[in-house]
Amino acid sequence: MIKLIATDMDGTLLNDKKQLPAEFPEVLKELWKIGITFAIASGRSKPALIELFGELAEDLIFICDNGACVQMPHKEPVLKCLPVSAVNKALDLCKTLDDVVPVLCGVKNIYYPVSAKEQFQKEITNFYVNFLSVPYEELYNISDDIIKIAICDLHNPSNNSYPVFLSLFGDEYELAISGAMWMDMMCKDVSKGNAVHTLQKELNITSEETMVFGDYGNDVSMFPYAYYSYAMDNASDEIKNQANFIAPSNNENGVMKIICKILNLNCF
Repeated sequence: MIKLIATDMDGTLLNDKKQLPAEFPEVLKELWKIGITFAIASGRSKPALIELFGELAEDLIFICDNGACVQMPHKEPVLKCLPVSAVNKALDLCKTLDDVVPVLCGVKNIYYPVSAKEQFQKEITNFYVNFLSVPYEELYNISDDIIKIAICDLHNPSNNSYPVFLSLFGDEYELAISGAMWMDMMCKDVSKGNAVHTLQKELNITSEETMVFGDYGNDVSMFPYAYYSYAMDNASDEIKNQANFIAPSNNENGVMKIICKILNLNCF
């Protein structure tokens, strides 16, 4: 019997218009009735997720910033913060790369350089709230604890910023490509998968009782911890090959359809 479900957001639970499925509140209530724990596992930061889910957020588990922040209902969040030296070194590196903008994800706010081009600002507002634009040099003096550095890369991080960051930070920090224009840097061993595994241990839930959904590289770490690991049909073949099953695409409401089918819920 499934006891834990964890899903990515962008490209997975949300459609391409960044909308939640209309059925989501009803399905969530049905899951709670039968004792299934539901977790949102996202590269987004906590304030953006809270805003999106509204009144439902109070009783959801949030694996935010790829696992750098884990928020259990009615408890203090568990945070893994980057050292200031690593943040400064990453800021130095970003200055040497064309069309690459660092976004510092803090506990209180999100920070990015005021000089960011219009395209970057649009990308940032798609995924973050509570953000402040400051002169680049002021990013070095942010007093907020930084739990993730999101790198917005107009040239696609896979072939541009990611290899450079990997050569400099790969041994000491966790790096993940989280979108066509995004990569993330976190503390070592921070991942959605490790967060899911921690939940399993706390709740005494096995991988055979776990279902996860994802579509991108930062979701793959969840797949080994769930027998019911689903890659979305809109994912690349590389991602699909690492999951046990394929779900219909995010624009076909794949997450809700699979949950209702497997659990025999009459929600459609």
